[in-house]
Parts: sequence; C-alpha cells; structure tokens
Amino acid sequence: MRENFNSLLGAAGLMNRSSRPHVCPHATPMATVAQALQRRRDRQTYRIIVHDLVLACRAYWRMKRRRATDSINRCSGLLLPPGRHVRTSLLR
Repeated sequence: MRENFNSLLGAAGLMNRSSRPHVCPHATPMATVAQALQRRRDRQTYRIIVHDLVLACRAYWRMKRRRATDSINRCSGLLLPPGRHVRTSLLR
C-alpha cells in the first residue's frame, strides 16, 4: 500500500510549499525579453516591438509588468510594486 507523502516527511510535510513550477519550457527566451525592454527604453511603441520580435501582445505586457518598467515607476526614482498607481500630479 502506498504511504502518504506527508507522513514520510513528518512535520516538514505539513509546511506550506510554493506551487510555482521550477521551470517553464515555453517561456520567452531571456534574449528576446532583454531586446524588448531595450526597445521600449528606446521609446518604441508596443506594436512595433511585438511585430518585430514576433511576440504576443499579452506576453509583452506580462514581461513589462513583471519587470515594472512603466514610466511612472521610472520617474523621480520611485520604486513601486507592480500594480500600484500614483497620480502623476503628485510627482511634480
């Protein structure tokens, strides 16, 4: 009979573990990510970047959000967590 995995590990088996996968074989290559972010810093629009690098729009926006490269986070040296918005009138 198959033993319970938690019983093999004892108390350590009851601890919370991350469900995040260790690898993602179909992830966007880092060279492509770096190229996309550099093009954005060079002020190219997302449509040009997505077209030239053959990326899905959603993949581009995810990588951009993941690295917090929007203009509000860069201005004034602010470092905000992704998803936080600041009124630009407060930054002046």
